Amino acid sequence: MQISLVKKIAIFASGIITGLLSIRKLENKWQFIFHSFFIWFIYFVVTYIMFFAMQDTANLPVSAGLVAMVLGAFGMAAPVQGGIGAYHLMVSGALLIYGIPQEKGIILATILHTSQALVMVIFGGLSVIALALFYNKKTNDRHEKQNIG
Repeated sequence: MQISLVKKIAIFASGIITGLLSIRKLENKWQFIFHSFFIWFIYFVVTYIMFFAMQDTANLPVSAGLVAMVLGAFGMAAPVQGGIGAYHLMVSGALLIYGIPQEKGIILATILHTSQALVMVIFGGLSVIALALFYNKKTNDRHEKQNIG
């Protein structure tokens, strides 16, 4: 049974709305909202700062950083592993708007994608280790309290 495109879009939109409305139920919703915006702000800052890594993109306006970040996010959301290829296509396409040749745009997209991937892998790995240590300490503390009481 094949679902129509309209129904797929309706299901997707419903999921987005449900997800946004679920924020109301969070215990620390304002912290969640703040951190969500902060993360996107940092992505934007990193994207714009990377423009200075290449002479061709060093003089682009701040708006170019925003356009590249937004289109790059769509590339990352594409149904390919890690946004590989789609991210590069979207960022280089965004830079075409500002007169940057596609080859140079792909080079910048590769620098951006690689640096962001490395940050995610490094800090993600450190977070897993920290979580494991914190969780073990919390579990051990709970067991000690149970044995004492």
